[in-house]
Order: sequence, then structure tokens, then C-alpha cells
Amino acid sequence: MAHNIPDSPQTSTPAAPRTALGLLCLDFDGTLVDSLHPSDHSVHPSLVQLIGQLREQGVLWVINTGRTLEGLKIGLEIAALPFAPDYVITEETSLLVASSDHPEGWDALGDWNLQRDQAFRSLLAESGHIFDEIRTFVARETSAQYLVRSNGLDEIIANSEAEMEQICHRIEEVRHAHGAHPLGYQRNTVYLRFGHQGYQKGSTLARLGSYLGIPADRTFAAGDNLNDLPMLDPEVAAYLACPGNSHPLVRETVRRHGGYLAQSHTGAGLAEALRFFGFGG
Repeated sequence: MAHNIPDSPQTSTPAAPRTALGLLCLDFDGTLVDSLHPSDHSVHPSLVQLIGQLREQGVLWVINTGRTLEGLKIGLEIAALPFAPDYVITEETSLLVASSDHPEGWDALGDWNLQRDQAFRSLLAESGHIFDEIRTFVARETSAQYLVRSNGLDEIIANSEAEMEQICHRIEEVRHAHGAHPLGYQRNTVYLRFGHQGYQKGSTLARLGSYLGIPADRTFAAGDNLNDLPMLDPEVAAYLACPGNSHPLVRETVRRHGGYLAQSHTGAGLAEALRFFGFGG
């Protein structure tokens, strides 16, 4: 969904980078490509050129998405980029590295995914009563759909953002009633998927940077929607940006952290941001 809010004027004059960029992290839907037109996942030519230049300079590229690996592979096939990312983060928490030796073309990086799986199992083992409370609230007080998943990480689809806000408020009340329980969730407008507070786009990107020896002050992160908020944090990436079609809360968060609010949408906006920070021609 496209959102437009007025922004304070920002200079388009490229700045000199404070440090050399080491890691480029981009969300997929609504950031790299236009999620409103899934049959046309072309990436803006100016961004393709900039990513290519940065990769030649040794910058590593990661796509950080809520999609499954299979869904991302389909999207990348449609996008028909001349190069693939070096790493992908799928379902916001699964850290994968390109691997010609793996049948899927991608393999787990380090022990992050195993740690996440263990944390999820512990969470689910002690959270049945909390899920029951939330499920009962959704059924009685809203018209949203509560979807029970076989992996235990249930999902909710609301009918409006206002209804989802109501649901999220109740989830937080339940969590805190149980002593700031580690149950977390990732949300995109009217869609919500449960998870663990310690495992989301930001923590997974931070772990990737740790594996690679690339600190936050050499990391660029850009996203457009609410599930991107954990990675749009100076503790995770010093260079923050969002395209012009971003959710208002994303734009406000990036603004507050001193990041760049692009005027152009999706890939053109990312190219605008990279040039502003002095990365690329």
C-alpha cells in the first residue's frame, strides 16, 4: 500500500560517506520491488546499476524479507536481476547464504537458525495459555481471522489497520500481564505473524553483521513497512532509508533516527537514498 505524508525538504546533494559501506540490506516487497504489482517485479535500473557498482567495490548485499525462501525465489526470478544477493533473510528470521552445493541454492549460515528454532520451541511450550487468551479475544471482540499454523506460529488477518491496532494493543496487555513474556509478532498493516521477541529482521541482520565482521556503522538498511522497523535502528544500521511509498510510521521512525526519506517510490527511492549518502555515482 502506498502512503504519502509531507516531509521536511531534504537536500539531494550527495554527502561524503562517514565510513566505507560494507553491508547493503534491502527489504523486498514495497522496497526493492513494487508489491502492488506482483506480476511486474522489475527493479529500477538506477538501483540495479548502483548495487552492481557497490558489489564491485566489495559491498555484500542481503535481502531481508518476510517471504518464504520459495516465495523470494519466485520474486527474484520475475525481477530477473543480473546478479543474486550474497545472503537472504527469509520469514524475517531465517539467515541463509548463497550455496551452489545446496539443492535449494541457499544454506543456513552459522547457528542462528538452530538457536531460533530452539527459542521458538521453548516459547511455544510455555505459551499455550497466552495464545488461548489472544485467540478468544480475536473471536469475541473482532471480526479478524485467526489462522492456526502447524508450526505453532499462528497468524491473524484483520479487516482494517484500526482493527489490527486493537489486536496488537491486546497482545501487549496479555504479554505484560505474564511478566513481559517473550512472545512477539511481525506485522504488515492488517497481517500479523507470531514469533519470538528476540528474533526479527533487526536481530537477524545484526547477527549477519556479526558473522561477517561488519559493524552497524558500515551497514545500510532500507524498508517500507511495519515489519521493517526492527532493522531501521541505528544500533543495527547507521545508514537508514525508506522509499516514498513507506508506511507513515516507518517514515517517522527513519526521520527520528536521522535517516533519509526518499521522495521516489521503491527502487528509485533507494537509488536516491544511496546517492544521498554518497554511495555510488
